[in-house]
Formats: sequence, C-alpha cells, structure tokens
Amino acid sequence: NTKNVTIDFGDGCTMHNGNILSGQIIMDITYNLGALKAMTYSSFNNFHINGKKVEGNVSKTHIIVEGIPEAIIKTDIKIIWEDETFATVIGERKRVWIEGFNNLNFGDNVFLVSGNWAITKNNGAIRNVSIVDPLRREMSCRFVVSGVVNIIHGEKEITVNYGDGECDDLVTALIDGETIEFHIGRRR
Repeated sequence: NTKNVTIDFGDGCTMHNGNILSGQIIMDITYNLGALKAMTYSSFNNFHINGKKVEGNVSKTHIIVEGIPEAIIKTDIKIIWEDETFATVIGERKRVWIEGFNNLNFGDNVFLVSGNWAITKNNGAIRNVSIVDPLRREMSCRFVVSGVVNIIHGEKEITVNYGDGECDDLVTALIDGETIEFHIGRRR
C-alpha cells in the first residue's frame, strides 16, 4: 500500500507551457482502498522552477466523503530566488469535486476550493489569504467563475470577488473602500 516515486527533471527540462524545471520531486504515496483514502507526501531535492529553488513539502490527502471526492492539500514551502531573496508559503486548501466525477468527460468537472495560507517574505512582510466563499472552478471555463478571497497585506485589506458564475475573466476587488473591476486574463 506504499509507493515511492521520484520525478527527475535532470539539469533542466522545458515543459509544454514554457516553464523550465530541474532537480527532483520525491513522492511517498500511501493508499488504503478499503477506506477510500490516499496520501501523497512530496519533498524536493535541488528542485527549481524557472531558476527559483523550491524547498519544503506538500502533502495531499484524497478521501471520499459521502460519495464525493475531496482533496486536502497542506503546503509548507520556501521559494528562493537567484538573488537569495525568498518567500515561505504555509497553508491548507480543500478541493471538493462536486460534479463530473462519475464519467470520463473532463469538461464537465466542477470543483469548489476553500482554505487559507500565509506568504512571508524574507523582509518580514506577511500576506494572509483566506477563501471566504469557496472558489468555483468549472473545467469547461479557464477562469474561476465565482467565490470570494480576502487578502491582508500589512495595513491593506483586499477582497476579491470572482463573480456570479459566468465564465469570464472579470474580477471585482474592494481595496480600502474603493471598488475596482479588472480582467485577469488580459495583459496591459
């Protein structure tokens, strides 16, 4: 009921999306078919993404709750840039697969994501992120279609609203009492 997997990207491997990965991801996978539960614990050995080193670990627990697949992802990583600046990311997310899990059609899958995490930079700046209203991700759309995220960074508080369920890239942010709409899929 245990597997050990090492994914070795060697000195550098360019992925289909243009990201360059190097080093290793080491995964320990434990599963219990009777309990419908599986856990993956991932650590990193000299692993880099686009020149940024990743240290720490990520654990993912897959369970079935009342017939619905869920995943709980716990992250405790440090990302180090080439100039030695760094950020740590510590938190937990829960992903519930609410539609489309009973067939082979990936396009009708729908997930709800909740959770919170803290990002701390080497200068001590902390950004706390909490999903207040679960993010709805429909695989037939490339954008999150609804949900609310609250971000606290120093004295600033930002509330991001992903909309009412429409498949669009329009997001509303409330920053210091001012509402701003912007498109997340467009570059300026």
